[in-house]
Amino acid sequence: MPVDYCKGCRKFYTNLLTYLASYSLISGLIAGAPLYYLAGMTIAYHKSYIAIYLSGGIYSFIGISIFAFINAIICLWRIWPNGLTVSIFIYKSIGHWSLVSFIILLFYGVSQLPLEITKYLFVMIMPEILLLLFTADVLRSARSKHFKFLESTSLSVKDEVVVVVP
Repeated sequence: MPVDYCKGCRKFYTNLLTYLASYSLISGLIAGAPLYYLAGMTIAYHKSYIAIYLSGGIYSFIGISIFAFINAIICLWRIWPNGLTVSIFIYKSIGHWSLVSFIILLFYGVSQLPLEITKYLFVMIMPEILLLLFTADVLRSARSKHFKFLESTSLSVKDEVVVVVP
């Protein structure tokens, strides 16, 4: 009989996402995590030689992250779950694209770049990829919470009987 050994990990991750998405303020702070990390890495490594390899794409990522963060904040504040889908899509697609590009870079970089540069790239880029994917999951959980909230309020409005007296 097959046994699922990862059931506890999945339940923990689901409960963690539910907890983090329970308050819009926490979800909003987490929505900016990729932007905070990118800004911190840009400030920390702006004079290092590794910045040469990242300087072209980092500003595009920052611009896209700013848009996704502002969109997520507005949609969390106004309870617009369909608008939140845009930020989730941006974070997920950039996270997956970055992961595939990073794996290709590692295979190519090991043979072409010095090992020190490859280690720097791994240490700098991998946390950003994990943050992008984790942030998308938190926002997805918040979107589900908003859909449930809107569904419960629409059902309670439909159940009321309005009597018009002429």
